[in-house]
Amino acid sequence: MKKLLITLLTLVLVVAPMASFASEIAVSGDVYHGFGATAVHRLGPGRDASETPRYSVNISMASVLFDAEGRILYVQVDVYEFGTPNYPSATFPKFSGWPGTEGYNVVDPETREVIGVSENTPELFAQEVDNWTTKRERGDSYAMRPDDPSMEWDKQMDFFEEWMVGQTVAEVRAWNDRFTNPRNGRVLNPTMDEEQQHEDDLAALAAMTEEEIAMLTDMVSGATMALTDPHGLMLEAVEKAYENRVLVFSAGN
Repeated sequence: MKKLLITLLTLVLVVAPMASFASEIAVSGDVYHGFGATAVHRLGPGRDASETPRYSVNISMASVLFDAEGRILYVQVDVYEFGTPNYPSATFPKFSGWPGTEGYNVVDPETREVIGVSENTPELFAQEVDNWTTKRERGDSYAMRPDDPSMEWDKQMDFFEEWMVGQTVAEVRAWNDRFTNPRNGRVLNPTMDEEQQHEDDLAALAAMTEEEIAMLTDMVSGATMALTDPHGLMLEAVEKAYENRVLVFSAGN
């Protein structure tokens, strides 16, 4: 079949307010688009100075293009994360509670001290939700790696997305099951000092081939975070996108 060059314009995530794109992708058959979303709760991160727990929610969204064989042609992932107002960050999206419910501890992001309790009015509810931003939109202010902005959440997700292209979701899942640790889902890291490694990770790395070690060394140069854990079920969102895929371009027309 003659290879076709299609231009896909303004494919955006349906829920997340992400930027549109214009991209040319070479395909030799039909093209499918799928959107997937997942939600996961998190008990944390940590507690405030009064030992009151923090709670958060991560809603992962994936917009993906597939070829007729299920290989990923393009993928874009983002996450809405929001939580209780006792998290010490000025950019962390907050949800203090439904209007009329009991308030929750509010923390000063600078001092990290509890400075009061939220007044859960309709106005606060609207203000908080209307100002939610995604992890991509937060950029470096997400502060997952303040010591190395090149490894911030959005940069690592970009790396994972580029790596996924050309693979099926089953292949991505198989890789994740094989090359991440089962405790927190992070990529096994052969470049980390042995003294900092968990014994199970050392054993897993010792059983790998030179080619696998080289592959992981390259991988952790761009991404070390988990694709599926309480910070976001991102891999599951990509899998749901595949399940929900519909034909958007027919090579026969």
